Amino acid sequence: MKTVDPGLLLAFSYFDQNHCGYLTDKDTEDIIHTLGLKLSRAQIKKILQKIVQKESFKYRQLTDAEVDDNGVVIFKMDESENNQTNKPDSELLARGNKESLRKLLELSGTKTEPTGQGAASSTVSDADNPNFVYYKGALVDIESLMQRLDRSEKSRTALEKNLQGLTGELETVKSNLVEEGNTTTKLQHDLRKVRSDLDKERSLYSASDSLNREWHKTAVESRSYMMNALNSINTLLNKEDKGKSEEHRSKGDDYKSKSDEHKRKEIKKQTEDKEIKVETVEN
Repeated sequence: MKTVDPGLLLAFSYFDQNHCGYLTDKDTEDIIHTLGLKLSRAQIKKILQKIVQKESFKYRQLTDAEVDDNGVVIFKMDESENNQTNKPDSELLARGNKESLRKLLELSGTKTEPTGQGAASSTVSDADNPNFVYYKGALVDIESLMQRLDRSEKSRTALEKNLQGLTGELETVKSNLVEEGNTTTKLQHDLRKVRSDLDKERSLYSASDSLNREWHKTAVESRSYMMNALNSINTLLNKEDKGKSEEHRSKGDDYKSKSDEHKRKEIKKQTEDKEIKVETVEN
């Protein structure tokens, strides 16, 4: 294989910065779109379908060819290439949609540049598009670059806003964390205090329980002593009551006997008085 079109190879090498020997279909589509041919995306994809294989355009097939021993290029033509009616017109492809656009402008009454030499000069002027510059051996699309820069600026602004929001949320989280730390410290202090109070209460409860048991024991013993004392007192009182009853009984008997004796004396005296009266009457 020998490079038969070094100019075309140089043109492709500007876009193939990695020098891998092919361009992706997306990059090739962007390159054609920036040529100013006024082609739509669908038309560009239709053109690329004829040369792109497995999402890559191997441009060495256009720049290199086989040569014989004498250095003569050997062309291999298939049936489609032998058929001249199916071969695309390079001039027509180079015009793109400009001719159709010119005709539409003429129909609308707008002045356009003439075809032929004028059209060729127009094509050359379109090729020298001021929106493209060469930088370090590469063709740079200024308009596309500005659009990317604008998108990057918008993305940066959005990221800065998100960063500010996240910074605010981080400060809030830090503040909440500090408050939670203070609350945790306070709760731990309160917990230690409650545990200390609980230990004191347990000690007081234990002491109170022991004292309560002692008091209960003392009360039981006191009750026993008091019951014994009451029994003794009741026994003594019963004895005194019996003695008093017997004394009253004896006194009653003496009084009764004295009364009977007095009655007898009265009766006897009355009898004697009656007898004395009778004797007096008789005398």
